[in-house]
Amino acid sequence: KKMTSTSEQVPQQLAVVESGIPLIKEGDTILVKLNSGSMILQQHIKPETNLKIGKKQTFPLKLLIGQPYYAFYEIFEEASAVIPGDDEAPQEEMQDEEGETVDANTKRLIDNNKSQTLTQDEILELKKQGVEGKEIISKLIEGSKSFQVRTQFSQQKYLKRKKKKYLTYFKVIDPSAYDICDFYFSKNPEKISHMRVDGLAQLLTLGSIYPNRKVMVMETCMGLVTAAVFERMGCYGEIIRVAPDDMLGKHVHAVTYLNINRNLASSVVRDVPFGKLVSGDMSDENATDENMVDCLLIATNQYSPISVLTNLYPYLRESGSFAIYSSYREPLEECHNKLKDDKSAVLVQLTETWMREYQVLPKRTHPMMTTSSASGFVLSGIKVKID
Repeated sequence: KKMTSTSEQVPQQLAVVESGIPLIKEGDTILVKLNSGSMILQQHIKPETNLKIGKKQTFPLKLLIGQPYYAFYEIFEEASAVIPGDDEAPQEEMQDEEGETVDANTKRLIDNNKSQTLTQDEILELKKQGVEGKEIISKLIEGSKSFQVRTQFSQQKYLKRKKKKYLTYFKVIDPSAYDICDFYFSKNPEKISHMRVDGLAQLLTLGSIYPNRKVMVMETCMGLVTAAVFERMGCYGEIIRVAPDDMLGKHVHAVTYLNINRNLASSVVRDVPFGKLVSGDMSDENATDENMVDCLLIATNQYSPISVLTNLYPYLRESGSFAIYSSYREPLEECHNKLKDDKSAVLVQLTETWMREYQVLPKRTHPMMTTSSASGFVLSGIKVKID
């Protein structure tokens, strides 16, 4: 497969690059969002590597190197071409209300596959001839006896189904912590302790994460929380990443997905074994104040939150914020009761995060029909001095 472009596409691409949108580079990690709704996270791309899309299609990644992020790309049978775009996928425009058929009614339609005059063999023959997906869809519309009697909305649904089947286009994204969280939650949520994007946002907000803070993070979410903290603070601040002695350095994947300079990340993020903290030997400095942090974030289903909190809480400054995430309520209730009994925190609250996605289209705005029930629980508060 080869990259093709027209003389009309070149100026548009140059305009996109000049506007400040970054280009895809060799070694980058990219997130590919397909028109089918699925996502692919490709790490450290190389020119000789192919991107597998679906069961049969592949796309040479060398064609993406040097192209802009956030553009749409379409795969044809014989060639791959850039579809310039900002944030709108290629789609059919809705007709004006005046053009809608008054007598259109989907109640009359019978789903018996007899309304399509184009046979499956003819469709396969068109594919063998290298006919583009858009042309096949046009022929399907021409051969459909029921298309013209459908309502506008029914026609749009019909087109959407056919595009998903006969067209393959995708958007390349420079992954953020939000994108990485969304990807793993849809693919393999147990790897990030079933943390959804709203749960991650709550954890950062309730933990008072912003630049020039010193943050201690203990997580078993593949480094997702650390990556999100780094993204929010930038280069201004310090992150102390705590991990069990035998797992130090194993849950750091998400930090490398952000396409940040490794030296820059190492200057902000510092790894500390959990055993070193428990023994009270966090660093070689004698000044205790240098060991204290402004924020404490804990996100784990693998270890007991109360055990982690008990050992890390002494390193949190007075008036410092803490936030603990778990997909289960009971372990956080135990932490809540201990903090209340010790009177070592104020504004202690246990919240359940919940979010509902909406489809926003002209005259078709409504909540999505299916959604995940919850995104876990967050316990937060502010540390105070015990009398």
